Parts: sequence; C-alpha cells; structure tokens
Amino acid sequence: MISQISHGSDFGSLFRYLLAEDKQAQILGGFAAGRNAWELTQEFTNCADQRPTTTKPVKHIIIGFATDDGLVSDEVKSRVAQKAVEGLGYTYNQYVAVSHGRNDPGHDWNHHHDHIHIAVNMITIDGKRVDDWQDKRRLEPIIRQLEIQENLTTLAPSTERKFKALSMGQTQRIKREIKEYNSGERTTLPDIPLTCKLQAAIDQACHDRPDLTTFISRLQGLDIDVRPSKNAHGRYGYGISYRLGNVKIAGSKLHHASFPQLIDNRGVDFDPQRDREAIATASSGQPVIISSHKHITWSALDLTDYLPSALAHLFRQAQTKSQAERKQVEQIRDAANFILDRLGSTDGNTRTFDGNIYRLQRQDHRLTISLGANGSLLFDAQTKKGEIEYEIFELNPQQQQHLIHSAHALKLQQQQESSERSTTTRTKSRSL
Repeated sequence: MISQISHGSDFGSLFRYLLAEDKQAQILGGFAAGRNAWELTQEFTNCADQRPTTTKPVKHIIIGFATDDGLVSDEVKSRVAQKAVEGLGYTYNQYVAVSHGRNDPGHDWNHHHDHIHIAVNMITIDGKRVDDWQDKRRLEPIIRQLEIQENLTTLAPSTERKFKALSMGQTQRIKREIKEYNSGERTTLPDIPLTCKLQAAIDQACHDRPDLTTFISRLQGLDIDVRPSKNAHGRYGYGISYRLGNVKIAGSKLHHASFPQLIDNRGVDFDPQRDREAIATASSGQPVIISSHKHITWSALDLTDYLPSALAHLFRQAQTKSQAERKQVEQIRDAANFILDRLGSTDGNTRTFDGNIYRLQRQDHRLTISLGANGSLLFDAQTKKGEIEYEIFELNPQQQQHLIHSAHALKLQQQQESSERSTTTRTKSRSL
C-alpha cells in the first residue's frame, strides 16, 4: 500500500469531495454518527470548535492498495482504516473511512487499484489536540505491518527504495500525455520529471564511488548546477543542493543525495583538503574541471527506470511506437530523395519508372511528387532557402508503401544497369 496525508481547515469541502455522487462513494465505517456531508461537517466542526487555537484540525489520509491486490473487500478496507488511525494515536477522535470507485471522473485516468480516504478530526472528543509530529513517517511502518496482517502485496520501505516516488499530479500528467500521444493529439512523448532526471544523474555520477570533485564535475557536465554550502550543524560541515532547468532541490529531498548521505550511503570519497577547491568553485557557480574520460552522459541513462513500473511500461510502449514511426518517415524521405534524384530538378518534369509515370512539381516553396500527370500524391515537402525540409503531408499507408516500393524498384533497376555496364566494359577490355 501507499499513503498520503494532507491537512486543512474546512471539514465541509473535504466531506463534499469524499461523498460526491460521481465518486461512487461508500462510507465504510468510523467513529461518527453523520451519514452525509452536511451532518458530518456539523459534527466534526462542533467538536473542533472546542479548541479554536487549532486552525487546521482537518486531516485527510489516502491509502492506495497495490494493483496486484485486485478487488479488496470492504471488511479489509475498514480494518486497514481503523488500525491506521489508531496506530497514529487518534484513539479518541472522530474519523470516517470512505471508499471511492475506480472510475474516478476527478482524474485523467481510471484507477487500476482500490483506494480509501480517511477524514480525521485532530481534536479529541474532550477538546485536546493529538500530537501529529512526523505522521507521514510514522504511518509507513503501520501500513507495512498491515500488508502482512491482511495478506496484501508487500512493498519495500521508502528507506530501501532507489528513488523518491512521483507525486500523484506527476503520475496523472504523464499518463494523460501518453494517452494524447498514442491518440495523435500530441506529437511528442511526455517529459520525464526533472526530479527523476536529477535522481538518475546522481545515481550515475556515484556509480563507481568517485571523489567529491569528480562527482560535482560529472553533474555539471549534465548542465546540473551543484551548490555545496557551509552547514555548521552538518556532520561534515556542508550541505548540498542541485538545480536542473527551473527545478532547484535540496539534497535531503532526493534519495541519498544530501552531503552526509553521499559519503555514508553512496561511498563518495570526501577529503576536506583535496576537495576544498572544487567546493569553493562549485559554490560560486563556476565549472570544476576533471579529465574527460571521467565524464558521464545522459545517453547512458534509462530514465524510464525511474518511473513506477506500470507507468514505465506505458512509456516504453509509446517509445516503441515513436521509434517505428520515425523509421517509417526516414524510409519515406529516403525513397523520395531517390526518386527526386532520378526525376531531376526541372519543374513539371515527367518520367516513367517501373511502368509508372511520375511528375515533379515546384510551387510556392513546396515540392510534390505525384503518380501520373494528375495522379495521386506520393510525396509532399516544404522547401526553404533552396533546401528541402521534409514533412510528410496526408499520405495514407498505401501511398507511403507505394513510394517506398517505387524507390526500391528503381534502386534494383539502377544496380542492374550498373552491373550490365560493368560487364560490358570488362568484355570490351578483354576484346582489346
């Protein structure tokens, strides 16, 4: 299971969302009497008003089950909610557990797993506030234990994962853009989040346990701005941050990328005397120079490895489609180039190849090849400054294949003619 916790001040907006008709909402249980959004809002608000100094008494917990768990029973969902709430210390607090359907109109993609929402009042029934320090961190071992108890799919603890999980927003964006790409609404694959790129770059820069100077220079070579900074309270006296594009992030927000973690967990070799110059240089935004054979490149990284497995599968499928389409376009361009070469450069030139008539036309920075004097379009390209910038316009698969087949036939014909000329030349040479 995975979990998410957020806080707020308005019980009404939360309950209206949780119990909206289009969410296929079902109240699983809890510690409250209300059965609709209005009743629950009044009940929770009246209790929270006992402690007006708490401005954000609303806690919203989301727990998502693994796809492999299939359809999870209401009994299991209810037990998970109850034990999660109690494990966090909310034993005298109002809470309501709600299950949502998989076909959720509030998301770009239908859920492939079950999930539940839990609304918790942080004010106890006798007016006290529960200490929620590090709730998010404390919830993880609770749900790891619940996975075992309820015979659910067990996930690795976050401390053992190779990288931070994507946010829900990032996941939904990538899914939406892959769907748009596959449907033709989008012409490019989605951008991998910059945080994933940073994580991948840091992993690659550390793969051979380099010294800190090499580590910094490698990342700079990938256009990542690395900024070590003095930290009197740090274990080694320094902190570190990274910037790629418009994203700047502290090392502590990435997996094993803070200054102490680079040394203790990744094996980066730090010598205060040796690396002093590199730290000072990078801190001022200047490049740190190392031997070129130590550099790394983006091409060595498979960024899809840093996506969730299901999302990586969708991304790789789209990549395969993109590569196949590029190969097809290259074939069409090569074929058109070959036929253009045989037609020559004269506008209106008509020639017969392999039993078909081809016509070349140039007009308003546009060049076309058609089959027959007034026949179907085979090739269409924009021209600029005397050069052709190929763009294939409105060619159906049959026309594309005809163009490729024609070029192939012409190449075979050319090879045969060349072979015959060579044979004739050798024969003449022997006779002389």
